[in-house]
Amino acid sequence: MKWTRDKNGLFVTNCHSCNEERRTSKRPYNTKYCRKCNPSQFGHEQIRSYTPERNKKISEAKKNWWSKQDSKKLLDNWLGDYRDKLMNHFISKPEKEYAKYLTENNINFEHQVKVNGFYFDFLLTDENKLVEIDGKYWHPKTINDDSESWEVRNYNRDRKKDMLAKELGYELQRIRV
Repeated sequence: MKWTRDKNGLFVTNCHSCNEERRTSKRPYNTKYCRKCNPSQFGHEQIRSYTPERNKKISEAKKNWWSKQDSKKLLDNWLGDYRDKLMNHFISKPEKEYAKYLTENNINFEHQVKVNGFYFDFLLTDENKLVEIDGKYWHPKTINDDSESWEVRNYNRDRKKDMLAKELGYELQRIRV
């Protein structure tokens, strides 16, 4: 497209279709037509390819697809090892102290071990023992009627971990701090 500048410094171009003269302050790259001849280029009067009926069908199909998915598997597939890396970056102070104790006493261990989808703080490899360091604030011993939702969730997750460790033949030690 050919363009020139007028005495005010504006870019002057002509539409390829109707030959109407246009003046713009910016260089008219990739604009061969005026608004009348090619409205979709300027975001006006665009053809609607998404009708309400089509949107409704798409929405229903997505809801149907999501209802059949196992969200835990999807997250594991999408996040992959990234979730594992995230988990290993946060180490609480009591965990650091316990790891230091294990190292000083030459006890073989692995930290933040994933067992059947659950993370355990430590695995003492020689003793086949899992160790969980539980903060009193985050890990209630019992469920109270006035518990917060996150307390109930943590309590239930801890009980699932207890059962899993028992089923897989691990001894589980919980250290409350």
